[in-house]
Amino acid sequence: MIPKRVELENFLSFGTPPVAVAFADDEPLWVLGGPNGVGKSAVFDAMTFALYGCHRGGKENHKQLVRHGADA
Repeated sequence: MIPKRVELENFLSFGTPPVAVAFADDEPLWVLGGPNGVGKSAVFDAMTFALYGCHRGGKENHKQLVRHGADA
């Protein structure tokens, strides 16, 4: 599977409004970079959760993925 786009809202370190990460078709390699806590791993957690229904913590405690202070 080749990801095309991921949109995150109230998911781990991402809040509101939604943030879209687009992966260009003409790029052979993608790199996500930035300081600690900005959401690099959250992008991959979102893809894993969307595809397989689990996250780094396993298949339980999905409420951990909702940003602190958000309803859903």
